[in-house]
Amino acid sequence: ANMQLWSQRQGVGAGGGAQIEIILAAGGAGAGSFYAGAGGGAGGVLQSVVSINSGQSFAVTIGAAGSGGSASSYQRGTNGNNSTITSSGFASLTCIGGGGGNAFNSNPADGFSGGSGGGGAASTSDRESNGGAGTSGQGNAGGGGIRPSGTNNNGGGGGGGQSSVGQSGDYGTLGASAANGGNGIDWNSIGTVANIQPSGGIAGGGGGCGNWDSTDGRFGGTAVFGAGAGLAAGNGSGSSAAANSAGGGGGGYGGAGGSGGSGVCLLRYKGNTIASGGTITSHNGYTYHRFTNSGTFTVN
Repeated sequence: ANMQLWSQRQGVGAGGGAQIEIILAAGGAGAGSFYAGAGGGAGGVLQSVVSINSGQSFAVTIGAAGSGGSASSYQRGTNGNNSTITSSGFASLTCIGGGGGNAFNSNPADGFSGGSGGGGAASTSDRESNGGAGTSGQGNAGGGGIRPSGTNNNGGGGGGGQSSVGQSGDYGTLGASAANGGNGIDWNSIGTVANIQPSGGIAGGGGGCGNWDSTDGRFGGTAVFGAGAGLAAGNGSGSSAAANSAGGGGGGYGGAGGSGGSGVCLLRYKGNTIASGGTITSHNGYTYHRFTNSGTFTVN
């Protein structure tokens, strides 16, 4: 599900043609809580190039983030919400919200499907679990969870990201391992310029937790996380993905799961400003419209 980024395109909008390029991302999912919670999946991402006409309007809906599981119980993270663009005479775009990361002792403990899938968790009855499925062309699957027989280890899987799958929980001589979320989109490859998008990227999967084992007295540690996503907790609540990052939340250990990041929409075209809507900036011969909340893009 790797994207062809704007910087890799050639000749789009050249010669003053009435075309716009679109990147649309849905809301990221929340992570599981309490013991070795699994990471939330990233919101789905789509890219399109469309022709525009004078007076045409596009309704942009930005998907809200999913919430992380509560610290007071074993609780899954909720899915992110869809983002859409619709207009008359235009095939609408719908990005699917990320799939929630599961929590320990769920049955089944599999992650939930979405734009990118959430991580699977460990369970006393489910020794291994599967990550949730991603949506073709929008994201990747989450990683599975593990609880090896005869141990107190719980390894939650990482959420899937736009560019790669989430890692599965693992077990070795040091105890249950924390799992990385799948990679997202690194905005540096597009160019973090003119406040188009903050650095750090979007649509990465949240990290899943590994936990301490009384048998060998070791702790699995925190997980590295995908671009734009939340970090799994070393001990406590997982961190939340940044607003408008479409990232998944990080898993909690002994605390709440992190929430996902809301979606975002970026539109650009060659030349001077010819439309209204969103936050408008210009750079290197392009005009950019950035939507962090729902709104309308209207061609003048």
